[in-house]
Amino acid sequence: MRWIVGIPLALTACLVALAFLGPQLVDWNSHKTALEDEISRATGYRAEVDGNIGASLLPTPRVTVAAVRLLRNGVPVATIRWMEAKLRLSDLLRGDLQVVDLVLIEPSVSLGPDGIPLSPSALEQDKDGQQPGPDDPATGPGPANGRAGLAVSVRDASVTLDTGYGRWQITGIDGSMQTPTVGQRLSVAARIPLAAGVFNIEARFAPPQTGVEAPVSFKLASADKTVRARFGGTWRLTDAGLGLNGGASIDLSDAARLSGLFGDASGRLAALEGPIRLETELSYRPGGHALLDLADLSVNGDRFSAVGEAAVALRERPRVDLALRFSRLALDEAIETALPPTPARGDDGVAPSDIPTEGEDGGAGSSDLLILARDLPVDLSLQISAAGTRFRGKLVQRLAVRGSIEDGAVTLEELSARLPGGADLSIAGFGDLRESPPTLEGNASLRADDLRRFLAWTGLPVPGAAPERLRRFSLVSGVSLRPGRLDIVDAAIEVDDLAARGAAAVALRDRLGVGLRLEVDQINLDAFRLASAASAGEGSVAEGAGRTPGDNGADAAVPARTADGLAWDAFDATLDLKVGRVIAAGVPFNDVSAAAVLREGALTLNRASVSDAAGVSGQASGRLDLKAQAEGDRFAFSGRTADLGRLTAVLDGPDWITGVLRSIGPGTVDIDYDGSRTDGPLRIGVQGSDGGFFLDLLPSGGDSGMRAVDVRTGRFSAPDWRAESLSGRLELARDTIALRDGRGRFNGGALALDVILARQGGGIMDLSMSGRIDGLKIDRNLGDLDGALGLAGAVTLSGEIHARGSDWQALESTNQGSIDLAGSVAVLVGPPRTTIVNVRKVTEVRAALRDGFSRPGALSGRIRVENGTLVLDGLALQGAGGAAIEATGTVDVKRRSLSAQAVLETPGDDGVRARLSASGNSAAPNLRLSN
Repeated sequence: MRWIVGIPLALTACLVALAFLGPQLVDWNSHKTALEDEISRATGYRAEVDGNIGASLLPTPRVTVAAVRLLRNGVPVATIRWMEAKLRLSDLLRGDLQVVDLVLIEPSVSLGPDGIPLSPSALEQDKDGQQPGPDDPATGPGPANGRAGLAVSVRDASVTLDTGYGRWQITGIDGSMQTPTVGQRLSVAARIPLAAGVFNIEARFAPPQTGVEAPVSFKLASADKTVRARFGGTWRLTDAGLGLNGGASIDLSDAARLSGLFGDASGRLAALEGPIRLETELSYRPGGHALLDLADLSVNGDRFSAVGEAAVALRERPRVDLALRFSRLALDEAIETALPPTPARGDDGVAPSDIPTEGEDGGAGSSDLLILARDLPVDLSLQISAAGTRFRGKLVQRLAVRGSIEDGAVTLEELSARLPGGADLSIAGFGDLRESPPTLEGNASLRADDLRRFLAWTGLPVPGAAPERLRRFSLVSGVSLRPGRLDIVDAAIEVDDLAARGAAAVALRDRLGVGLRLEVDQINLDAFRLASAASAGEGSVAEGAGRTPGDNGADAAVPARTADGLAWDAFDATLDLKVGRVIAAGVPFNDVSAAAVLREGALTLNRASVSDAAGVSGQASGRLDLKAQAEGDRFAFSGRTADLGRLTAVLDGPDWITGVLRSIGPGTVDIDYDGSRTDGPLRIGVQGSDGGFFLDLLPSGGDSGMRAVDVRTGRFSAPDWRAESLSGRLELARDTIALRDGRGRFNGGALALDVILARQGGGIMDLSMSGRIDGLKIDRNLGDLDGALGLAGAVTLSGEIHARGSDWQALESTNQGSIDLAGSVAVLVGPPRTTIVNVRKVTEVRAALRDGFSRPGALSGRIRVENGTLVLDGLALQGAGGAAIEATGTVDVKRRSLSAQAVLETPGDDGVRARLSASGNSAAPNLRLSN
């Protein structure tokens, strides 16, 4: 009986062995053609199987295929490394091949510029040369013959989309799709691992039918289930392809994590920070020039909010027409994000004709707008407007940008804005990005009602200008923009009543380089200065000509030199200046020209010249560190003058100073400053035909922090005047000029003086003087007294004068005051001028002077000042033996005229009494001697 039981067991074993071994005995590769046709009918694409085919019945019937390719019009659409199809055993026993589960291992899909080919309009011809008919199931997507229940799984898939102007690639896709029945909705779920995280895709759709709209929805969520992108709407098939209609929203708050989707652009999106959301109603019309319309477009973020519309034409080179109206826009952050800084280049300055750049494209990392525009993968038409936006902390109104970029050609129809200070900016032009380098040229205008406020907004305030100045401004010029450089050409400039012409070039880098060429016919700088600034500046040392107040000439750390926050080392610049006539400090400068370079806060004056500045002509050069006083500061001027006295005449100075300087005659003028010299960095020398002077000065700090100049050594010579070994300190404050401890030798005598000139309200000035002249010698050849007469001795001076007028006019327009004189003075009587017998009275006077005053006598008296006239008040000299000389009279300083008399009297019955009267010009008076 055991064999009866063994028969079923043996049959079962044979069946099982047959189920396992049977499929292995079949050459499935011989059925590749049939399998390729079946896959083609199932997918709608030409299929090619390059690998082996296998099959098994247990535990579940399945067919495996390696290396499958799907093609459309001969172009590969997808490759599948491994495909596994599971079938129902019951269907197989009935002779029906029903695939219930399809697994695709490492499928790779490549899509071309025509987008996702969900429904090809026609298949390639079959290998037998036949083409499927219109009713062939292969003309539509999805399972053939209405098969239901198919489950498709995808493992480690990759999708590459080449749009013709950019390539996107998504890898590591895992997902599954259930297809219940054609006409019902399908569900797709995919998990996409990217470098910065995992994103999940959920899609629900009904397969599109020709001419019939079907619903579709899409959702992209991050790992924390935050929805980043959403679309809901309908799609339909047309003869041209797949069309879409619906609403979409995109959340770019996590742009950094979407780097796999947005490529290089994600870095700038991430830099915006904060939530950014885009919402729109869209429609996509397929065809040879597919069109994507975005209506009711809104973009919102922490720094901006805008509404508008856009149209995208998908062609060989796509075109985007975009119009945005901003209701909120933080322009500072937007520019900073769009244009990251370019690394510094280390140039040595820029010039209008030659700004150094790194290559034609502005160097690696260039942030130039033209470079960005040239690299755009699309043609662009742009309209942007904003009623108001904040930029540099102020409101910019009526911002408008209109223009287009088409096949490399740029048309800037309008770039305009209302800037602070009532300034209207307008720029328009054309360019060609296909050139090397790309360029944009056009016209620009800037007009301001309040230039002062506009300059303050730009970071260039002008606090020292008169309040009624720097108001109206106009600039009209041509502009040329290329990578790394902006040129301003043929500029016509008006500031108040000043007209100028010029050109500029700007090197666009992290520290700007500016080249400026400016030509001005005439400018009065005094008209732009505040009255208080002008008065405070008189007699002061030029800023940067030495040390700061209080350092006493010693090295010290000092703050950067800035102009209300303007850091001079923030930009480089070159300057080429020509001015027909400049008036500064009341002095006219004619035919002025200068060429200078500003580099890292140091100003180098290569050349400066003037043809006539109060009779002086010459050239200057030097270097000045604008960041801080430095030992490397230097300045030199060399020139000539035909009449040095013209300087005081131009400044309306007193005639006696003008006369003294004029007596020096024509000569040379040399000014030299060297900050490395500690014994006196500033040296001034004038050498004329009949005299000259030299001063060795040290600008330093004085008492109470006022600016001062130490005179280390000096000398002066002129006809009848000679001073040597001069020293002292000249302290300069806003309302006081003081000469402290002035010493030297004057006409052979020792000089010691202290002088203070203090300003008060209403033009009143107080002149205080105290000092001493020792060993003074005054020699004068008086013809009417037949020989030389002179004075020698020591005189002490002290007194005060109240005056009204400028410093130079203090001795001319004085009102009241006096100078007291005291000392010991002798009268020097020289030999007779001739051998002719002298007039008796002259002989007696000379003898009396020799006898009574050959030894120093006591000098006393006062010189009073009344309305510009010196009054000799009780001036007396007491000599030996009771001899005395008393002088009275007046001297008009301004007119250089005098009316005075000196009375000589000696004791005794035979004493001499004589009167010497002088009148007329003080330089050559008329003399009269009487008993």
